[in-house]
Amino acid sequence: MASEWVDITEELAFDCAQLKLGQLVHEPGFSLHEAMTAIEIMHPQMDIGVKRTQTRVIHDVRSAASLGLIPWDNCSYSELISIFDTQFGALLCWLNGQNLAQTVYACHHIHAID
Repeated sequence: MASEWVDITEELAFDCAQLKLGQLVHEPGFSLHEAMTAIEIMHPQMDIGVKRTQTRVIHDVRSAASLGLIPWDNCSYSELISIFDTQFGALLCWLNGQNLAQTVYACHHIHAID
């Protein structure tokens, strides 16, 4: 049973012209997280299929910590809470169906459990 396509170009153009700043036309199953993930395709840290080009230095956990880019040794309570909150949020995103590489594995501290 073939479905029949209906051209809605004119309706869409008319409706889009009526939009105010900050409004968005989308289908019912739209997810802002998925839309932002799609925008970040070809980003070396977000797109796991991209071939990494040497446009900037990508630090591993230990070098990032030694350069002071991420909190590591002698963390304050607020830094620890921030780290735990970020990792817990990433875990919940993954449990809600988001990509593991873009949630849990994007947290630097998870790579140096030892």
